Amino acid sequence: MVKDGYLFSAPFFLAGVLGLYFGWTAAALSAFGLGGFILLFFRNPEREIPQDPGLVVSPADGKVVGI
Repeated sequence: MVKDGYLFSAPFFLAGVLGLYFGWTAAALSAFGLGGFILLFFRNPEREIPQDPGLVVSPADGKVVGI
């Protein structure tokens, strides 16, 4: 997990807790959902980079389809 993800998601989780405290269930669930989405956005999975000679590797998770 990238550390910035915690900073950006914390206000949404705090809003979710406050929403539950005040009985605003729909708002709380929305806030928790947004906080969870932000955590998924900032994930940092381990990637295995192929080392075969002659390969061109994309800098992102896509495919290089033409050069």
